[in-house]
Amino acid sequence: MCKRENSNNLSSSSAFTLIEISMVLIVVGLLISGIVIAKDIIKHAESRTAIHQVNKYLVAINSFQMRYDALPGDFREAEQYWPGETYNGNGNNKVHINSTNGKNEPILFWKHLNLAGLIPNSYTGEPSGPFGLETGVNIPMGTIESTAWNVIYTENISLGGGAPDPGDPASFFAAPSDGIYGRVNNVLELSSDNTGPLKGAAVRPVDAHMIDKKIDDGISVTGNVFSTNATVVGSSGCVGGVDLSGYLLTNNTVVCAMYFWLD
Repeated sequence: MCKRENSNNLSSSSAFTLIEISMVLIVVGLLISGIVIAKDIIKHAESRTAIHQVNKYLVAINSFQMRYDALPGDFREAEQYWPGETYNGNGNNKVHINSTNGKNEPILFWKHLNLAGLIPNSYTGEPSGPFGLETGVNIPMGTIESTAWNVIYTENISLGGGAPDPGDPASFFAAPSDGIYGRVNNVLELSSDNTGPLKGAAVRPVDAHMIDKKIDDGISVTGNVFSTNATVVGSSGCVGGVDLSGYLLTNNTVVCAMYFWLD
């Protein structure tokens, strides 16, 4: 009888242990699912704050243009308004390298906006970091993790229709080129921080699509918001189709660089 009792107790104990293991596995599964969902919620929240951030910058840029009849960075009277604090642009309506004094207008861009009191954070207006750009020093940090804002004039930059060589920065400025999907203008660029002209990936296709849809038309190649496959080695998967107009929403990796048209 004693032996039978011990056997029954052992069986009961083993069965209870299996139940415990099953419960632990269920809890672990729920925790993993919760983490994945939480990460997705955070990504969507970051995208919403990015929409707020770009709208804030667009309002500041329009206010600057109305006040000074010029683009920040390109403003040729900046030294008269803020003597000893910044440099002039050349006033050719292209936020690019100033051929007159050699100054980098995309970097001066953020300095001019701050000096005009249109954005709160101060930036140096001087080159630093990779390709002359340093996040939080001379260009703003994005609200999305590991991203930054830059300004470029898309002449002689080929995006959307074939990628330049990431190992050769000069190839991003080599003529001829097609701009962004064949359009040339000043644009705000959201890409990975400190990448300079390498146009690193900033967001997932689903987030790029949401931002595009909230601000513009939700199509990557038209309107005033554009998205491209980030031009780094082997990158793809942000947009697809014959005309690259569709966002690849099933791709959950960060592969998109985004551009916002400046009037």
